[in-house]
Amino acid sequence: MFFSDNERQIMENLFLSINNNPSQIYSLAYSNGDVIEVQVDTCYETDNGLEEDDHN
Repeated sequence: MFFSDNERQIMENLFLSINNNPSQIYSLAYSNGDVIEVQVDTCYETDNGLEEDDHN
């Protein structure tokens, strides 16, 4: 996977775990107290229509 520096800092460990454990159920806790349990169905990359060298 290709991450910007900001994405890597935030998401790299989660994506590596998903890649190594595709059937794992994850609990995500938000600062407002909400908790959701998820299992990844599909994962893909997109450039969101940005140029490759765009830092956003």
